[in-house]
Amino acid sequence: MKRKVIQNFGKKLLLSLVAVSFLAISPSRAQSSEVNLGINLGANYGNLSSNVGSWSGTVGFQGGASLEWRYNNNWGFSLEGQDITLTTNSNYSDSILYYSKTAKTTYNTQLTVNMIHASLLFKYYIPLGSKPITPYDNPAGSGNYLTLMAGPYFSLIGQNPSNTGHIKTTSNYVDTSQHQLNQDSALSSSATNSKNTYNGLAPSVYGITVGAGLNLKVARGLELTFDLRYSMDLTTLDNPLTANGINYGFLGQRVIVTNGTTGGIQYNAANAYSNFITFNVGLNVRLFEFGQ
Repeated sequence: MKRKVIQNFGKKLLLSLVAVSFLAISPSRAQSSEVNLGINLGANYGNLSSNVGSWSGTVGFQGGASLEWRYNNNWGFSLEGQDITLTTNSNYSDSILYYSKTAKTTYNTQLTVNMIHASLLFKYYIPLGSKPITPYDNPAGSGNYLTLMAGPYFSLIGQNPSNTGHIKTTSNYVDTSQHQLNQDSALSSSATNSKNTYNGLAPSVYGITVGAGLNLKVARGLELTFDLRYSMDLTTLDNPLTANGINYGFLGQRVIVTNGTTGGIQYNAANAYSNFITFNVGLNVRLFEFGQ
């Protein structure tokens, strides 16, 4: 339920951003504007939120480029692409009782996947010092400013996600005349990812990014940038694997007993959503300037 509320909020926020952007751009034709090319590098903390088990994130890195249009003193948007790596760990157990035995499955795995984020970020600029901001190196202004940003992203998932580690199943029989059964499955191979396969992860996801940044003028038409962002998937990363009529999940599955007397079992694949906190350092170079 909480995830559904977040997804609905994210979609409403995207529609609001588009509406505000069109309202902002309409009166801006008389003001100066500029187009900038940017590059950035940084660190991230990536993790998964899932209805199956618990996950712990790790620190990774990303790099990318952007093309930004500042179309008036306070508004603009940028098209951005980033290559980002997600590595996250699972360590959890699932236990069910059926027939005359209890089966306990313990997951201890690590997922590593590369993603290409393509973002459209709407931006609002807040000057630090006297106005005008545009052009940003105007002697009447400091050239420094804060930026608030939000917008959607579309992420392509790498072709070879790696899910390594162990999934261990221990079955304890109620009838003590039968022995305990242990099965330890090692995960060591990649799963090929494409829109035509039913294993591995989803070939793509989309989500929303919000953040804030600081731009500092270092020379005419050149800025040093710092920003902190939070990105959240609105669609699940898992792509279930169907085998022998059973729907398993690449990231795990919740096992439910549908009939305790006959041992009926239902496998529900995981819903898993990646989320990132990223810190970027970059440079913006002015390509074109219009007006004033």
